[in-house]
Amino acid sequence: MYTTASVLFKTFAEAGITHAFVNWGNDHPAFLEELERERVESGKTAVEIVTCPHEMVALSAAQGYAQVTGKPAAVIVHVDVGTQVRG
Repeated sequence: MYTTASVLFKTFAEAGITHAFVNWGNDHPAFLEELERERVESGKTAVEIVTCPHEMVALSAAQGYAQVTGKPAAVIVHVDVGTQVRG
């Protein structure tokens, strides 16, 4: 069975994304359910999840990861416009 969450994580993996830096919120239960389903079925998840305490921490960690490894990283955050920087 495909869900939006399963397709998202499968697409991440197919794009070469191995890590997602995440600031979980109340709008992510489908993602959490999919990650648990993956763990139960295969013992691991398609993408390594790094839980971050704040949106900016997630963004900064993902950028640092990408700069050090040369590989893309995903960011999933709890809010939307709060992470935008005005300049």
